[in-house]
Amino acid sequence: MGLKKLISSIVFFSVLLLLPAGMLRAAGLFSDSALAPQAGGKGQSGLEDIDASAESLQFVGKNVIASGNVLIRYKHYIIKADKAIVNLSTKDLEALGNVELVERNENKRSATLREYRELLKNPLQRVRIEGFQTTATGEKLLTVRIFEEGRYYKGHKIVGNMSTGALEFQDFQAHIDLYYIKGKYATRNASGVIEVNDAEISSCEYLTEDNAHYTIGAGKVKVFPYSSEGKKSFNAYNPDLGDHSIWAYDCIFKVANVPVMWAPIFYKPKDENWGLFNVSGGHSSDFGYFIKLSKKFRLSDYPDATTTVMLDYFTGRGVAVGSDTEVNTENSRSEIFFYGIRDTAPYGASGEDDDIAEVKEATARFTIPTYRYDMRLSHLNHITPRLDFRGQFEKISDYNFLKDFYEDRYYKDPQPPTFAALEYQFDRFSASLYVRPKVNYFNTETERLPEFRVDVPRQELFKNIYYQGETSAANLKMRWRDYDRARTAGNLIDPADYAAFRFDTLHMFYYPVKLFENINIIPRMGGRLTSYSKSSRTKIGLGDLETMFNVDELDGNPRGNVKNYDQTNRWQTRLIGEMGVEANSKFSRSWSDVKNAFWKIDGVRHVFVPYTNYTFIPNPTFDKDKLFYFDDIDRIADTNFVRIGGKNRFQTRYGNYGEETIYEWMSIENYIDYHFTKQDGFKNLGDLGTIFTFTPANGLSLNSQLILDTGRNGDHDAQAYRAGLPDGRPGISGSWINRWRNSISYSILEDLRVFASYNYIDAYRENPAYSMGSTYTEIESSSYFLQNYNTRQQTISLGMEYPIPIDDKTRGKWEVYYDFEMGYVREARMSIIRTFHCWEAAVEVSSETQRGSDAQKITKNAIMLAFYLKAIPGLGVNQKQNAASE
Repeated sequence: MGLKKLISSIVFFSVLLLLPAGMLRAAGLFSDSALAPQAGGKGQSGLEDIDASAESLQFVGKNVIASGNVLIRYKHYIIKADKAIVNLSTKDLEALGNVELVERNENKRSATLREYRELLKNPLQRVRIEGFQTTATGEKLLTVRIFEEGRYYKGHKIVGNMSTGALEFQDFQAHIDLYYIKGKYATRNASGVIEVNDAEISSCEYLTEDNAHYTIGAGKVKVFPYSSEGKKSFNAYNPDLGDHSIWAYDCIFKVANVPVMWAPIFYKPKDENWGLFNVSGGHSSDFGYFIKLSKKFRLSDYPDATTTVMLDYFTGRGVAVGSDTEVNTENSRSEIFFYGIRDTAPYGASGEDDDIAEVKEATARFTIPTYRYDMRLSHLNHITPRLDFRGQFEKISDYNFLKDFYEDRYYKDPQPPTFAALEYQFDRFSASLYVRPKVNYFNTETERLPEFRVDVPRQELFKNIYYQGETSAANLKMRWRDYDRARTAGNLIDPADYAAFRFDTLHMFYYPVKLFENINIIPRMGGRLTSYSKSSRTKIGLGDLETMFNVDELDGNPRGNVKNYDQTNRWQTRLIGEMGVEANSKFSRSWSDVKNAFWKIDGVRHVFVPYTNYTFIPNPTFDKDKLFYFDDIDRIADTNFVRIGGKNRFQTRYGNYGEETIYEWMSIENYIDYHFTKQDGFKNLGDLGTIFTFTPANGLSLNSQLILDTGRNGDHDAQAYRAGLPDGRPGISGSWINRWRNSISYSILEDLRVFASYNYIDAYRENPAYSMGSTYTEIESSSYFLQNYNTRQQTISLGMEYPIPIDDKTRGKWEVYYDFEMGYVREARMSIIRTFHCWEAAVEVSSETQRGSDAQKITKNAIMLAFYLKAIPGLGVNQKQNAASE
């Protein structure tokens, strides 16, 4: 049989060679471009990506009749059948019996041994080793070629045209990326639309054996491809379901071949890998039992518009609905988000009196309404290459809504702003108009209604004279929280609103010089003029401001005697000057022969940049304590200090030969300040800061930030309070550390990662290192003049992502957070994910502990169980979200 097949193939190609070239060109097998002389003057001929073989070949006119193990190759597609007829001129095709149409792709790449083993696990691809190579770091890699069997169609009969892609199928089956579809009869038109009658769809390959874990059966299914310009030939057709929308009619949803639900219409939008509802459920102490449903719809292809509809039910809270709509174009991005609930227990759904009392006590100054919601509108538009608009409006029902329903967002941004900004980039400067109102009554906002500013980046004006400046004019108003209940502690006074128009302009000049080829000296000089339409006769010092912000808390009823501005003074103008000089140098040395495969080292370069920066600001012409505080501009005081520091960077090469890039392997920066003029409560010597990062390209990441009280400016006597009583200084108890923040993460294997963090903050104040014309490294970026920590914080967290040694289909993750100050495990989470044939199951158990109003520990537990298809990315257990924000 093999000899007969070989002879038939030889006869077939011999006949092709004997046919006239004109006939071959008319048949479309040989192209004119292939026969035409090339640029080099030499002729070349060849096939146009089509050939065929079979046990028997017959030629009748322009038709080739093949039978027995028919194999037709057309570009990167392969057609197999028992019998086939191909018209060489029109490329019409009729294939009969065990017909398969398969797409095969191949690519070549480098892989480690571990990556090679992972490639072998994919049943849809073959991997062949073609060679070996050694990287510049000495790492051994395999050169592999991957043959991947992608989309395929099967049927008893296929009739159509290979050039246009219009086809008809009998007993249709298809595998398109992660999905399977079958039906008694199907058609595909020249536009790429597939219509299947008596169809079933699933991501489970057992569908082809009528034994899928789940299916969607439909009387008719239409699959619409992503629209694009031009004619859709068979080869150009891209049947990726992720780029398709699917309409199904008269649908029956089945699980294990058991009908569970009927629907008249089913729709899967483009860009969503599957059209089922996203489903998750579980139980938590605050919400009771819950189930969450969401579905994404595509509204239009251009502009690219989608909307996700959400429907959630909590036994302890009620029914919540929401939607998230996104509209994107080449130059703009918009989002409209809404989520709302009629909350039957806004202070907690556990039903336990102690829990509810604790929450009410924590929110004593704010009431929480029954109807709760979050509405957000955002828009970004690149109007022209130089003109941009950015805006956001967010209205929230109450201060606790984000913490209850979107905990991740709350901890990242507990007070989302409402603003609108229009900015134009000129050649030498930028101009912007900014508006920021207060929308939510429970927030404290500095309103800017509006603010116009011009920013000029540092640039050369004259020979070696550089200029940098900024000018703004703003109508400002400080609006504090509007509490529902009055204070019951301290002097019973809340911070009062105040407002003023402020004009501010800053101009700095620089004259850089170089000494001895490697020492840069940059002296600077400049000044600032600020005018206010109103000011205060009553002095408000730094301590008074700190009291205002301490009293202005969301939770509880803090003590403190508030002293407010009186707003009786009129126009005041303040002048501030600054002189300073910055000096730095750069030293480096390289070791090109240092190599290490584990640490990914291909040569080492050490760069050391020592620097010093001196700043002198004399007394302003007007007392800062009588100026309204809106931001740091209003608290500038006389300053006379110098910073000395150094940056060490260790670099290596990364990448293949000829494509190397410089990679920062490790860096260390140290700095210390010395203040020539003592500030209130501070000595001359400031803090010693250290910033350390270690990120070799082997899955390890280490970061550390440390502030040492070298000037002995703090008392370091703050104690932890447990159950309402002082309990010493657990953990770090020394008198040198103000702040120490550490984190480490190491991916030992692809599916095995360990991570940990430690964060310590003592009660301390930081002496400000402020300059109007120079930038200083800051470990804690906040207000320069209001960095005050009244209590200790000390937490440690440990976690691991790991495979469970049952098989390679089960994995888990756990995280533990321990609070040294409280003396208990504050939070613990554990999840297990099990991969089945075409779906996954995940279970997460979590526990959170806190102290109630009576100082007793309250533990809240939650469990969540989710089932989701492997084809749906992003539906796994999210570790840091609560029940409502999963």
